[in-house]
Amino acid sequence: MKKIYNILFTFCFVVVLTGIIAMFASKYAVDFNFGLASASSGGAETIVGADIKMAYVKTGGAVCVHNLKNGSETVIAEKFENIKSLKFNRAHDKLIICASLKGKNGIYSYEIPSKTLTAITEFEVKTRQFMSANLSDDDRLVCFSASKTGDPFAPSDVFIYNADDKTEKNITRQDESAEVVFYFNYPQFSTDSKSLVYSKASIPDIDTPRYDAIYICSRDIASGAEAVIAGGATAFDEKGAASGFKASAPVVVDGGSIAFLKTVGTVEKYLSVYDMKKKESVDLLSKAENIAHPCFTGDLKYAAFEQINDGDGKEIYDVFLYDIAQKTMKKIAPGRMPAL
Repeated sequence: MKKIYNILFTFCFVVVLTGIIAMFASKYAVDFNFGLASASSGGAETIVGADIKMAYVKTGGAVCVHNLKNGSETVIAEKFENIKSLKFNRAHDKLIICASLKGKNGIYSYEIPSKTLTAITEFEVKTRQFMSANLSDDDRLVCFSASKTGDPFAPSDVFIYNADDKTEKNITRQDESAEVVFYFNYPQFSTDSKSLVYSKASIPDIDTPRYDAIYICSRDIASGAEAVIAGGATAFDEKGAASGFKASAPVVVDGGSIAFLKTVGTVEKYLSVYDMKKKESVDLLSKAENIAHPCFTGDLKYAAFEQINDGDGKEIYDVFLYDIAQKTMKKIAPGRMPAL
């Protein structure tokens, strides 16, 4: 009998040990496979076949422009603070920066060939905060979102600034005393520059930091008419199945389609593209976690985003490049807020 107990004990011990080993092996196999997929490209020069520039904010806070073909990097000398957005113009010879500089908040244009910085418009810190800005194709007009506080759960509006006569126009002009107010962000011109595309998040309670829904909208500049393109909110049925999604961070790509960040629930993130002709969206990257500030090349060959992870009690930001056709990604550098 004692021998039988010893055999049973040994058998149970082996089964439990095997289960523990399998559990750890499964966990680390996933981590290893992700690391292998990231490293298999052999570096940024390999994953990118064209001369593509990426800008991002380095861990130390400096803004840099990185040539992904040859690996060269230009660090902008100015010491920006409170950086809210980076965006190339269509020719990719200017970088538009929303940030604070020397005690003021402004929109700045960095000329890449000459390495010179120009203030497009500036305000006192307590007067206006800029969240995102973009140039028209001819670089004459700037569309931007701004508010008095810069708080993402406070009402904001979209403006167009004329660099020639230094005048601006409030395009959205919302009533900040209304029962429901909106946070407008990521404005940009359509391919024909006749309308603006932006994200619109509804704030049901100004004292409670949350959004009911997030849409991508377009607004005709001449008439002021607004149209919803995609988005809304996630709904769950009695079985917990999700339908619908929030749509934000739009990017107008070649042909007029709109690439964007899709959020299902509060955790699942997708990189998607909405076909304006077919009126439907297709996912480019599914069920990613902890990603933000996506951007896309106009030809939809590449996307970039920041990923946030916890390390030693603090948030760690890394910038990734995603090859959409090959479905491979590469960590470019520690940093955040990429622009392509």
